[in-house]
Amino acid sequence: TTDIYTEQIVGSVRCVQETAIILWTTLIAILMSMSQLLLVTRVNLMFGIPDGTFCFSDSLISQVLGEINSMPLLVLACEMCPKNIEGTMYALLMSMINFGGMVSDQLGGIITVLLGLD
Repeated sequence: TTDIYTEQIVGSVRCVQETAIILWTTLIAILMSMSQLLLVTRVNLMFGIPDGTFCFSDSLISQVLGEINSMPLLVLACEMCPKNIEGTMYALLMSMINFGGMVSDQLGGIITVLLGLD
């Protein structure tokens, strides 16, 4: 059914509701976005984590959470589309996600310049 998402974890298959995956990965992503405050206030150094390692691990975890978050939506979209065009639907969705990422990067840069933070 469309309300069950099947994922494979270390060889075992279990069913998880898609809304639960989206909810928890979004909440964790919100907490992870606040980790930049730890970097700015240098709290990471109090725990003995160098800046480079902290930034790398923060980016890695955020990227993984983003992929896990988008997977149920991609599966649902491919289940709803007509047969034999799942690849086209996936390509369309991924191109829209990539375009949105590029636009947000550019807008963030423009806002940074306008605020005089460059």
